[in-house]
Formats: sequence, C-alpha cells, structure tokens
Amino acid sequence: MCLGENVVNRHAEVMGLMTCSAAPPTICRAGESARGVPPRLRFGFAVASSLILLLILRGVLAGESANGTREGRVFAVGPRQPLKSLSAVPWSGLGPGDVVRIHWRPEPYREKILIHTRGTVDRPIRIVGVRGPRGERPVIDGSDAATIAGQAQAYGSYEPMQALALILIYDHDYHRKPAHIVIEGLHLRNARREFSFVDCNGRRTRYADGAAGIRIQAADDVRIIDNEIENCGNGIFTMCQGYNESSLTRDLLIEGNSIHHNGQRDSYLEHGVYLQAIGVTCQFNRFGPNAVGAQGVSLKDRSAATVIRYNWFDSGAMRVLDLVEVEDCAPWFLESAYRHYLEAGNLEEGPGPYRLREVRAVEARYRKTHVYGNLIRHIGSRTPGSNLIHYGYDNDPAYARGGTLYFYHNTLVLLNDRRDSWRLRLFDVYPQDEAAGTPAKEKVYALNNIIYVASETPGAEPSYFCWGRQSGTIVLGVNAVGGEWRTRAALLECYSGPMKPEVRGQKNIISLSRPPVDFRTLAPRPVAAIANRAEPLPAEIARSHPVLYQYQRHQKRASRPRATDLGALSLPSKQHR
Repeated sequence: MCLGENVVNRHAEVMGLMTCSAAPPTICRAGESARGVPPRLRFGFAVASSLILLLILRGVLAGESANGTREGRVFAVGPRQPLKSLSAVPWSGLGPGDVVRIHWRPEPYREKILIHTRGTVDRPIRIVGVRGPRGERPVIDGSDAATIAGQAQAYGSYEPMQALALILIYDHDYHRKPAHIVIEGLHLRNARREFSFVDCNGRRTRYADGAAGIRIQAADDVRIIDNEIENCGNGIFTMCQGYNESSLTRDLLIEGNSIHHNGQRDSYLEHGVYLQAIGVTCQFNRFGPNAVGAQGVSLKDRSAATVIRYNWFDSGAMRVLDLVEVEDCAPWFLESAYRHYLEAGNLEEGPGPYRLREVRAVEARYRKTHVYGNLIRHIGSRTPGSNLIHYGYDNDPAYARGGTLYFYHNTLVLLNDRRDSWRLRLFDVYPQDEAAGTPAKEKVYALNNIIYVASETPGAEPSYFCWGRQSGTIVLGVNAVGGEWRTRAALLECYSGPMKPEVRGQKNIISLSRPPVDFRTLAPRPVAAIANRAEPLPAEIARSHPVLYQYQRHQKRASRPRATDLGALSLPSKQHR
C-alpha cells in the first residue's frame, strides 16, 4: 500500500469521508504507474496527486477538513487523533459546517463545553461522538471536570453560568444567540449539586441546583440526538425568556436518546427533561427512571407546538408528562401577556403588526399539544406518583394551555397494587379556579389507545383507574381498556370531591378481558379487540400529525405504513384476524 493510501484512509477515518478504495486510483496510488496513460499525462497526474496529498495531510495535521468552506472544518479529539483534549478545540471559532469529533477512550473526558457560535440550516455546527470498539459512546463526566480556561471571556460577566451545565449553549451578548447546532452520540453524566468542577479561574465549585447535562439558555435549531444522559440535575434543560428574539429558544429536536437517573433527591424541581421553547419535537427516546428519591417528572414541558411521539417511558418518575403553562417567555406565547408587558414597558422590542401576528401564531400553536405513538409502562412499586399526565397549568391559571391535548395511538401498561396507590389518574387537569368552582378550559381528545390496568403482585387488588382528576373535558374515541373503571366503586373512588372532569364517549370503549400486550416488551398480542380496530384520525390531525412510525426497542424507529391497530405498535401482518 502506498503512502497516499495511508494518509487518505486515516483522513477518511477522522472525517467520515470515502475510503481509499473508493478514491480514483491515480490519487490513492500516486507512486505507481498508470497503464495506458501517456508519459506527459502520467506526470500531470503525479503532480496533481502530490498536491492533493499535501492538502489532505495538512487537513489531518490541523484536525480540519480538506473540503474547504462547504464542508467546514473537522476537529478530531481523542487517542491517536490530532487533538488530545476538548480544550484544544477552538470553540469560540466554530462556524458553519464545522464538526468536532470526540473519539471514545477508556477514561472519561473531564472538560465542560460552552457553545456560543452559529452554524447555518444546511451546515450546522456538529459535536459528534465516535463510538468505541464495543459501541461505547465517549463519556464526558462532570465530576471533577474543568471549565476550559480559554472560554472565560465567552461566559461574560456572569460566571455562575458555569455551574449550570456540562454542555452549555449560551451567548452572553444580549443581542445574539447560538443557532443550528447538533449534539450527537455522547454519554454525559454527573452534573448535579453533589458533584464539583473547576471553574475558569481554577476554583473548585459545586454544580448549582438544577444543573443539566445539556442546558440551552437561548438558541435556534438545536438537535440532540443519540446521547445517553444520566446523573444530572436535569438531563436536558432549555430556557426561554421574553425580553427579545435573542432570549428565545426555537425549534428543538430531541431524538433517540437514553435519559435516565436524573433529578435531585427530595426535590420536585428537577426532571429528566425540562423544556420551554417555541417548536419542540421529542421522538424515539428512551426515558428510564429518575434518580432514587427524586420527585420530578420524566418530561416537563412549557412549550408551544409540542410533539411527543414514538418514545418509551419506563417507571420511576412522579409523572410521565407534565404539560403546563409557559412562564418566562409568555409575551411571545400569549397576546394577553404581550399587551400586559407592553403597557408596563417591559419589552425591548416595541409594538408592531409583525410582532402581534407572530404572537398570535405562536398562541395558536401553544393551544395544541400532540402526544402519540408512545409506550408507557408504569409499575407501582417503582413509581412515587399516581397521576400520570398533567395538562393545563401548575402555577398561573392566567397562562394555562387552554387548548387541546391530542392523545392517540399510545400503549399504556399500568401495573399497580391498590395498597401502593388507591387510584391511578390518567389525565390530571386543574380547574381554572377551584375556589370559585370554575372548570378548566382544557380538553383531552383520546383515541386509538391501549390502556391495560392490572395488579403488580399476582392476586393483589389493582388500583382503581380514573380517566381524570378534578376538571377538564375528556373526549374518548375508540380505546381498548382493561381494568376496574366501570364499577360503581371505581366511580366513587375516582370522583368523590365537589369537582370532577366531564368524560364523554365512554360508549366507544372496547373492554379488554385479557392482556393485549406483553408486559415486558409492550409488544401487541394477537387479540381481536385491538386488531384493525383503530378509527380514522380527524382530518386536521391526519394532515398535520399522522402516525408514520413506531418505536423499536430501543431508541430506534420502524415505519408504520398503516396504523389500523390500536396502540403504539402494529401487529405483525400474520397475526391479524
């Protein structure tokens, strides 16, 4: 093999480009004769090959791509790579198309990352993990990690930001924000208040309450894909404030991640994921249990245009989903909040028809939340809470969602002994004003779901199943339900207070006499009650959010051409009856 092959192959390994065997022979084998080519042309090929080889070698030694501005630069970090540490990456100089490739090594990286620059839509900045020989993601460990000294200026005057994340996306300039960033293939752990790090001034400091594996202070178009995030205060945290456009977070994708054992013991303020943004999609993720003793939820969301689809939720959080009101960026979500802030002089950007149209458009998206194709397994002895999905508000009813939660084609297996929780409530909606007896404005539209309730312990009494808690309108299409919910005792136990939800469409429910899914894998069984029983989605939902995929264990996707079966997964075609 010639020298040209060695260099090209090494460069291809660093960059993910084509290998030597796919390159033109006169480049790969610059020192060998090319049969049938006139001597003058052979000389020209040799010169061209030498020039290309020098350019490639220069890119390898610099840790950059030889493809110029279109592809950006590649910074390869790790064993046998041009850069040996994360601190060697010019983080403040990253731009469109640049890629930081972090290679697996046996010992974790212990350096914290700040990203404060911008890519473009078609050339994002990418931070990518390169897996080890057994598929191991490279680990970035927050315990005893160091803030990169050269980034001190990038934090601005507010140094406490360093204590809020292992990877922080943040620009201290009030009029700028990062954008078009991909974080992929990393294992992030140990950013929580019991761990400490070394700040940019060399001081050992503990992480703050609510520290996150990844924190987005404000950014546009961030994609968090195929990471494992554990042992952090919040696994992922996004901020969104209402001062100006640069204080907002927009267009967030969280896909194919494993998120587990986050949260803070004896605290309900930290969660697996906490989101506040305009435009959020969470899909194909695996949500494991939160940290032992933590009281937070798997996924808490205060966003507009929220889509939660094709995920796996396991036991171990106070709630599965907490879908509640916007807080910090309400003037961009709600016309009433916008006008209030404008009158008070709290907005940097003045009134105008464009801004008002923007707020009204976001408010329309805020009023609709889509949750579909998810697999939810609740086991009572592992889970502290009994109210699974909260929709509406938790602090300020003036900012409540006030719209519709579309909940369809999900599979829920709820194994709960009555001695652990007397009742299980699927949809928890607070009244608009409990003292005045004013019911909630929120509506839940549930159809094509499988919900099976049984005891966790063989022979024990299962918990009573309740559709709701205090308020809200719950509209039921076709759903297959197994468990004790129709009896007089269940109705008395579910709704004994002065207020109760309005539940419509109970005549559409298909009663299940035996388990329709495997309790471990949640795969459907050939039960006639669920095969080909799905009703057509409403036209608006079928156009905007059809069921096209299904979750594949674990963190993978599979196509679902025809969602005619109930639940999150289709039966194999041979099992249809």
